[in-house]
Amino acid sequence: MDKNDKKKLPDENTWLWDAYELLISNIERAILPLSEYVQTFEAFAKENALNPDKYVKELDSVEAPRTPAELRADIYENMKKEE
Repeated sequence: MDKNDKKKLPDENTWLWDAYELLISNIERAILPLSEYVQTFEAFAKENALNPDKYVKELDSVEAPRTPAELRADIYENMKKEE
């Protein structure tokens, strides 16, 4: 092997590329269960997007106040969704 011929010498930084590829593959493998976990919350997307201040303001509306029966029905509906 001729030490002066740089093309024939092994690249001393190949370990770096191997480590990079291993890191990327491990990160991709670690992300897969996380995406499945996030999908479990899709059922609650509507509740998570709820603006509490706006919701309470709608409940306290003077023009169309909600009756206790409507409020009770809303509570039971949300409890049923939670189950």
